[in-house]
Formats: sequence, C-alpha cells, structure tokens
Amino acid sequence: MPKALKMLIEGRVQGVGFRRFIYRNARMLNISGYVKNNPDGKVEVLAIGENEAMADFIKSAKKGPGFAWVYNITYQEIELDNNYDNFEIKF
Repeated sequence: MPKALKMLIEGRVQGVGFRRFIYRNARMLNISGYVKNNPDGKVEVLAIGENEAMADFIKSAKKGPGFAWVYNITYQEIELDNNYDNFEIKF
C-alpha cells in the first residue's frame, strides 16, 4: 500500500537543479506528488509511493545533484486530501 510523505529539504537546494533532480528520481521510481521551492530557501516535496521506492527516493534526496548540499531532511507521513497521478514541479 502506498504511503505519502511531506518532506522539507534544507541546505543549498535552490538554484542548483534540485527540483529537476527530484523530479527525475520520482519518475524513475514511480512516485507521484510534487516538488517546489519555498520562500524560506527550503525545498518542499510531497511523495507518494511504495515503501521500497520511498526508501530509495529519500536516499537520493539526501545526496542531491552535484552542486547541492543537503544538511537536513524532515519528513512526516500524512493523510492525502488530494490524488496525484504523476509527479510535477510546482513553480
């Protein structure tokens, strides 16, 4: 059964291709949801997927793309109030 996680990623994660990196990994792992930049400099992710795929997704988010530097990821499992059929980058 899929689970939904709301993630906040902190570090040098804006202006370094982080959203595109997250998008590609989500699509590769069959995860739906979204990624967006927050005004406070964090990246917000809603990820919905199976347990094994979610574990791989979190591991890749901790690494990030080449110029990113992730120092903290907080996440919590949430109840969905919206259905996401794919993964998108929100602007």
